[in-house]
Amino acid sequence: MERHQLELSQEELGSGVRIAQELLSGPDVEASDRFVELFVELVTVAISARVTYTEPSVTESEISEYLEHSFAFLNSFAHA
Repeated sequence: MERHQLELSQEELGSGVRIAQELLSGPDVEASDRFVELFVELVTVAISARVTYTEPSVTESEISEYLEHSFAFLNSFAHA
């Protein structure tokens, strides 16, 4: 979050980033390192936005849904 000049605790980031990493490491998921890095960064941005604007935390369901959309939208970048 340094690049975006946001200061968040590991606790604030932890569960969402952990969920993203778990979803990406599933047996049915084949993703390039570039895709994994981008996806986790975007999940981190979502988490920080919600903390900053005191909105509800990102849920596992939302992250999973976002992953499906990301694969569909980025397609070959996800596998390259």
